[in-house]
Amino acid sequence: MASERAAFLTQMVEVLTSTVSFGERLNNMVHLLARNLTVDLALYFGLDKARETLLLNVSSQGPVPPHLRLEFPLGQGLVGETARTRKFTVVHRQQPGVSAANAPLEKLHPAYQTLAAFPVADDNFLYGVLILVDRTERSLTPAERQGVQLTCLMLAAALRQAIVQEEA
Repeated sequence: MASERAAFLTQMVEVLTSTVSFGERLNNMVHLLARNLTVDLALYFGLDKARETLLLNVSSQGPVPPHLRLEFPLGQGLVGETARTRKFTVVHRQQPGVSAANAPLEKLHPAYQTLAAFPVADDNFLYGVLILVDRTERSLTPAERQGVQLTCLMLAAALRQAIVQEEA
């Protein structure tokens, strides 16, 4: 198990340090995470600070068609609440209020049972939220949670690097 985790993190660093475009790196990291955790779907919602909204930018299943570009205001649904609190959360569909608060996600995965949300942030800035979606009711092991949290830190580093390069 430890060797699998090390292999996953090595792959993630290879993607992070690759010379492909920033968008490709982001897509590859989200896809790699979904494959490693064997979840049905991984989604990255980027923060639009001006609108105080999180917009779906990346799906592990490929490009997001315009009619499925979901958005959540800060503080609303699991995506918005995770951005507001900057704390990871795992919820299950049968919990009171989960289905209604996260109804837009049903467009992407109508049969979901588990949603796990992780803030993508560094010590100063929130960049977005990573959502894991699965059709089974599951929780994440501490090792899985740690792997996702490390991935989120790598995503934050990649996003910060892209912002710095854009400002230069």
